[in-house]
Amino acid sequence: MKNTFLLIFLLLLQLMTPCSDYQNRLAFGVSTNPRVSSQPIYVRLQTLQEGSVVFLEAIPQSFDDSVAAVNVSVLAVLVSSNARSITIYNDDVGNLWLAVNYTFKKGDYISILMWVSSETADKNLVLSKPVPFPESYPNDVKPFLNPGRKIPVNDTIIKDLAESFAAQDMIETIENILSFVNSTQNYDRDKVRLLMTGKLNTTDILDFINDPLVTLQTNNSFCFERALFAATMLRTVGVPTRTFTSAELKTWIQVWLPEIGWVDAEVLCTQPSPKLFPRPLSFVMPRMVENSSDAMFPFTWSPKILMRVANLTFSSFEDFNVNEYGAVLSQPVNEDLYETSPDDFSFPLIFKPKRVQAALTWNDSDVVLHISNEEKKSNKTLILGKTNTIEFESFGLSFKPIRQGGTIILYNFSVQELQMVDLRILIPLVAAVPAVLIYWSYRKKRRLNLKN
Repeated sequence: MKNTFLLIFLLLLQLMTPCSDYQNRLAFGVSTNPRVSSQPIYVRLQTLQEGSVVFLEAIPQSFDDSVAAVNVSVLAVLVSSNARSITIYNDDVGNLWLAVNYTFKKGDYISILMWVSSETADKNLVLSKPVPFPESYPNDVKPFLNPGRKIPVNDTIIKDLAESFAAQDMIETIENILSFVNSTQNYDRDKVRLLMTGKLNTTDILDFINDPLVTLQTNNSFCFERALFAATMLRTVGVPTRTFTSAELKTWIQVWLPEIGWVDAEVLCTQPSPKLFPRPLSFVMPRMVENSSDAMFPFTWSPKILMRVANLTFSSFEDFNVNEYGAVLSQPVNEDLYETSPDDFSFPLIFKPKRVQAALTWNDSDVVLHISNEEKKSNKTLILGKTNTIEFESFGLSFKPIRQGGTIILYNFSVQELQMVDLRILIPLVAAVPAVLIYWSYRKKRRLNLKN
């Protein structure tokens, strides 16, 4: 009997000893090597006074030129929890604009975190001289000859300068102007450093960007300013030009050629022997094609509330916490496409210390939310207009999905820890019952023997 009791006691000790691998899986429920979606775009501003603003963020839906064709899917846009309302619309160029209304106190943050995925197709492009200037331009190209904000096409100083480089051949004209801009302009690293470090206080980000006349006078610029300068000169001599900004905030230009279309051209080359035109294809995610009538930064706000640019890039996932956001926008991808390549069409949900992948897909009738890690997958068909909940591992998602055009907005988005009980703690209790009964029976029998 004593040996039996000792064996049970040792078994209880073994059951109560922690199993580190199991505990880690139970506590975190995620892989140590999570998958990462293709491209994050992150803007974070801090307000320096109370007020209300409309914040605008842009990303192209499609982008076609003679080098590549890019179709962009907005996998997710996470919007700060202090947003009051969200509106989306398309402009004439092809950008999808996100307009968010905020009312805030001094020191509040406005954050937009966007994950996008795209498919890029190469096209062979051979430019053969000469390409004469056309007698007329297509209606959808004409706006890119007009003046715009920061594009003073009618300025006589810039016009005289540009005409000195003009030729009968469009390609030769483009090469002459780009060579002049690139050879005379110094790279303003201090300005870029100020912009990216978050120490910039401004009422409007465009106030930070020099007018092409200032760029011409100072011979000092960064890529966005240089693109505006080149676009102004090229439009002045009849070359339709637009700017193109990538997710990394790199900006270059595109020029239009008859019977060819839009062609990438470089305005800021830091590598030896750069090829300015046509620009070699870079597999980058589009962020914004410049509005033809008004050159804008990829984001802006109105009215002019004083703000600090806190972050323009997303360098570390540890800087992101999903619980700081109150709404998620997504353009659901085709379910078959997602199943073929889930890594390319999903985005991370991070709430320390957990991290999983999520995706919205659609078929002919339903919108489905997918949640996964390397160990488990789950999906749920959403009910539009009503609060939906989905449990996965040790957390639960809650939101109200609303359809707005081809976009689904998950309002009142929240992630909550589920109160989960480790069933292992019940094993010692269950095992203790027979041990207690055996010990009680042993004591009772011993008392009876003593009496006898």
